[in-house]
Amino acid sequence: MATSSKEEDQNKKDLDKAKDEAKKAVDNAADKAKKEIDSNPDLTPEQKKDLDNKIDSEKNKAIDNINNANTPQGATDAGQQGVKKIEGIVNGLKSDKTQTGVEKNSTNTSTPATSDSTNAQATGLLAIFAAALSSLGINLKKRKK
Repeated sequence: MATSSKEEDQNKKDLDKAKDEAKKAVDNAADKAKKEIDSNPDLTPEQKKDLDNKIDSEKNKAIDNINNANTPQGATDAGQQGVKKIEGIVNGLKSDKTQTGVEKNSTNTSTPATSDSTNAQATGLLAIFAAALSSLGINLKKRKK
């Protein structure tokens, strides 16, 4: 029976070690992600705060899952899943930037929109709307009196 007690002690030690390592991995991933977000010049302070909150949320979920693990492998898996989710937040940000980088750069001009450009946009939208209505058989000129 003493062997069983020693095995239980070793199992507990292995589980505690796995939990500690998994928590460190999650902490490191969260710290790295926050540094990347903080150093990103394309993000507003509000966006940075929102992303930091998402990272904290995923980190807390991962740590809860690690703490609830009953086996060393379960703790390791929970930690790896948490790291992937945290990295996914930053990787998603990178893919958004590559997909919309040109769009963001074109809207981040130093000259504010003028009423002429606003009028041109409105006129363009009205033309599109009129074309859409026309394709449906609705003629605005006939209804106008």
